[in-house]
Amino acid sequence: MRRERGWPAVFILAGLLSACHPDRLTSVPHNQAPSQSIVSGEQAGVLVTMTRVSTGGTLWGIAIRSDGVGLATDLGNHLVVFDTRTQTVTGSIAVGSCPTAVTFSADGAKALVASQCSNVLDIVDMTTRTLIGSVPVQGSPITVVAAPDNIHAYVGTGSSTLVTVNVVTQAVESTIAIAGALNGLALNAAGTILYISNTGTVVYEFDPIRVAFRRTFTLPNVTQGLTLSASKTHLIVASESGFLSDINLTTGGRLTLPLAGGPFGVAEIPPLARTAIMQPGTGDVTVYDEKTFAFRQTLHVGGFPRRGAFDAGSRTLVVTDVGGDLIFIK
Repeated sequence: MRRERGWPAVFILAGLLSACHPDRLTSVPHNQAPSQSIVSGEQAGVLVTMTRVSTGGTLWGIAIRSDGVGLATDLGNHLVVFDTRTQTVTGSIAVGSCPTAVTFSADGAKALVASQCSNVLDIVDMTTRTLIGSVPVQGSPITVVAAPDNIHAYVGTGSSTLVTVNVVTQAVESTIAIAGALNGLALNAAGTILYISNTGTVVYEFDPIRVAFRRTFTLPNVTQGLTLSASKTHLIVASESGFLSDINLTTGGRLTLPLAGGPFGVAEIPPLARTAIMQPGTGDVTVYDEKTFAFRQTLHVGGFPRRGAFDAGSRTLVVTDVGGDLIFIK
């Protein structure tokens, strides 16, 4: 475990990974899906039930609206629409080729989709559930986040650019060069600070309003998913090389924990002040406790879990499996 300035010595724990996995959900081979529903564990605040729903596709990105309506990107050129509350697939929306990321506009009226192979940001009307526009974004758009003004979206590409798109006029407003493929984006609630991960070792803190870099953080190689903590004072970052980092945004100090399985996507669980980390290399979902700065539990879900999103209304974590399943965990 790495420890840098800003973290008290109490967080140096011997045998952290073995000691901090008290709850483990079943055991199945990495590439084999568990049975339909599994129940295990009794502790309060622990995710204990799992249900898999097959979509027959190849799933990657995911987003859930405040009413429980969810979207998962299927690399077969469409969005899978699902209801988190009933754990059912309810429809499909055609979009561009190789959609790898999706998010909702702040008001939930639109879905924004990074369609990598089509080099576009697709805009979907969620009332009619139809594609209403495709904004050209060159360089393989791979991730997207919506601004709180319901006007702008920020798109990270595989060709070292951050692109600002006006989703109302459906036009690109600016393009900024940033080293590496931009794997993850996280925006604060005010829309004034954007965190950007890339294929290297750097996470950027960027002001999209003033168009200025604020800070950089050097972390283990191949930074992927990232999210602000429930308190909004820390940034949680997955590094595919085998680590999870917790950055104290007040002091700049960071805690880095080893985590096997190629950590990829992350999902904030605000009611519990925890972060779920998807590990496609081992078929695991590990839960990190933001209050104790330790791993709380590991759920072996099988398959290849890629990304996740949390629905507060049903207190459900939904994970995409590249093999085609939506995994509902409560």
